[in-house]
Amino acid sequence: MLNVDLFVNGLIVGVLYALMAVGLTLIFGILKVVNFAHGEFYMLGSYAYTLAAAALGISPWMALPLAPIVGGAVGLLTERLLMRPLYSGYSSWGFLKDEYAVVVTFAFSILLVNLVDKIVGPYPVLGPALVDVSRFRAGPIMLSGQKALATVIGVAVIVALAFAVRSTAWGRRIQAVAQNRLGASLAGIDPARVSMTVFGAAGALAALAGALLAPIINASPDVGAFPAVKSYVIVVLGGMGSMTGSILASLVLGVLETFGAVYVSYGYRDTFGLLILVTAAAPNLPVALILLAATGAASIAFAAMANSTLQLAAAPEMRGRVMALYAVAFLGSTPIGGPIVGWVGQTIDPRAALALGGLTRVVR
Repeated sequence: MLNVDLFVNGLIVGVLYALMAVGLTLIFGILKVVNFAHGEFYMLGSYAYTLAAAALGISPWMALPLAPIVGGAVGLLTERLLMRPLYSGYSSWGFLKDEYAVVVTFAFSILLVNLVDKIVGPYPVLGPALVDVSRFRAGPIMLSGQKALATVIGVAVIVALAFAVRSTAWGRRIQAVAQNRLGASLAGIDPARVSMTVFGAAGALAALAGALLAPIINASPDVGAFPAVKSYVIVVLGGMGSMTGSILASLVLGVLETFGAVYVSYGYRDTFGLLILVTAAAPNLPVALILLAATGAASIAFAAMANSTLQLAAAPEMRGRVMALYAVAFLGSTPIGGPIVGWVGQTIDPRAALALGGLTRVVR
């Protein structure tokens, strides 16, 4: 009975992971870049729900729709103001496209975290529960009322999104742009509008996940860090840009983490997905093992992320630049290299210091 209980609760966790990861998958499918500010959409949704219910005194059910509205609006602005140059002047970017996406999304992530920290404060805030039932028994399974409700809403949203992507004109436009951006534009589809729509949908989904988990996980400026890392792991495990693969990978990861927390150690629960990634990254496995021995679990995330980026960068020139970028990030994450990287960045260009700070933040 214990294994059945763990399996069901693992699926529940997986559904909540999927709600975060499918948006990131859609973004990658359209622009072929990773949005490193995705976790901050989750954070904004968590705060929007919590503060709306607490400050405005409205019902939690009325506050819940505000989260995806806020997340969707920030997603639209992100695409319009930050990501549009990636394809509006695509031919002139050459091999700098990926570096631009990494730096600008990291910088935007830092901006959002610090804005919330200064405006709202650094102290965690727990959101109001949507249901009064804390735990209940469904046959041999013990379930959390809030998690069960969040799962039902999450499944409904994911099913609706999958239907929209596969069976509607809007979804066919997304598939066309993901397959061939130039060909879709020649067929009369506006790729810019499709990209903005996808970014808005991704922000709304992440924010909804943050709101649904706000009664369980306190809202704080850095609350989106772990959900973002899990989303990156899921996107790679599920196949870059595959929505179905991301959903399946989310469910598998949720079940593995739940079983691992009981049968291995709860303290290592958040590393199981990264371990799977490193194992799967056969070409760079020796490098991953060296990084693991040098700096611990944080290096697993770094190695997996570096390997996935290098796999995407088919051109030799791009591989060298990406590897150099990650080498600087890894150096900045070490106790000795951190001050050196910071000093060099501030001496050469303050904007470089901002970018390096964003890169080293994810490694730490």
